[in-house]
Amino acid sequence: MHIRRHHLIEEAKAELDVAYEEVRRAENRLVAIDMEYGDRIVDAQHQNGELLSDALDTLLAERDMKKAKVDVVALYHLEKAAIERFSILTAAFSSVCMYADDEDAVKRIARYVFRPKEFEEMPKSVHKAVRDFVRGLRSYTTEDASPDNDRLVREAWDHIEATLRGLGRTI
Repeated sequence: MHIRRHHLIEEAKAELDVAYEEVRRAENRLVAIDMEYGDRIVDAQHQNGELLSDALDTLLAERDMKKAKVDVVALYHLEKAAIERFSILTAAFSSVCMYADDEDAVKRIARYVFRPKEFEEMPKSVHKAVRDFVRGLRSYTTEDASPDNDRLVREAWDHIEATLRGLGRTI
């Protein structure tokens, strides 16, 4: 089977790459701030043999304020969401490629994307979306990498993601 590249998974990978780079830049900025204030803090601690607590407190507050502006925690959350989305998409794509039978691929995706017994309780529209995703991706990768098959995959995946968001999951 010849597997063609699909834009949906490439976009998820690009989102992951961007999130990783943003985290890396933020972490480097935090290190730079620590380095910028490191010697000054040591000097303020023991200038002329005395502990200069006012100067130290001012420097620590200044440093902490700069570090808080970096907001690396928010970037970690964005990176985590990008990792989860890419992971779920990768598993869904590999399930379609791994299982020749559409129903086997649907079951595999349902087990990976949804919690145990959750998929059975989903509305018919969700079951249809997973089947459309499988059918569209299989057609895209093995028959015709057409805009129609791409649209079918995207619309089905959008419905799956909207369902997960409705369940309170970030994806």
